[in-house]
Amino acid sequence: MGTHHRRAGIGLLSLASVVGLAGSASAAVVSVSKVVTNTRSTAQTFVYEASITASENIDSAGIFGSFSLVVSDFNRNGVMAASTVAGDLYSGWLGSTRVKSFVPSTSGGPAGSFQLSAAANQQNFFTAAFGTETAPEVLASSVKIGDEIRVRFEFVLSAGDQAAVSGHFNVVDMSAVPGPGSAALLGLAAGIRGRNRRRTEND
Repeated sequence: MGTHHRRAGIGLLSLASVVGLAGSASAAVVSVSKVVTNTRSTAQTFVYEASITASENIDSAGIFGSFSLVVSDFNRNGVMAASTVAGDLYSGWLGSTRVKSFVPSTSGGPAGSFQLSAAANQQNFFTAAFGTETAPEVLASSVKIGDEIRVRFEFVLSAGDQAAVSGHFNVVDMSAVPGPGSAALLGLAAGIRGRNRRRTEND
């Protein structure tokens, strides 16, 4: 079984990076979007990753992210994509340190494994996420200027079939993340402003 490894910067990945988003807790976003067809006669392992360089220090960092996978049968005998034995379906990295390993369990497989399949001439879709912008997972380590922030996808795809994978890895400054009470107050204030605007327009 071969392994196909691709990194950003060679025209095979769609890499989007946003640093210092105004009005947002996001400090850095790394995104991957890729469609791959296994033209071999045996199952193959595909690895895709993208990275950016941190442009600011984050003493109290958090993370959130998501991914989706679509599999399509091309050779009329069904299709399957699965996590590898040694690798991660999804992982987020700060430099050489893996700070997130994400392999959601799917029905029909052992805990901690992933498998997505479809019958002949069919497609199937899976999506999952961890954390949110308002409730990210807290990191044990900080982020320094110049650190590499990276997202990586690794999966096995059956022979002759196609898979489309996409996802993102967000690193945020926890000091800029509003607490539940603050978020509720912001929502209330927005609602009041909206009602006042409508009242003024109707006067």
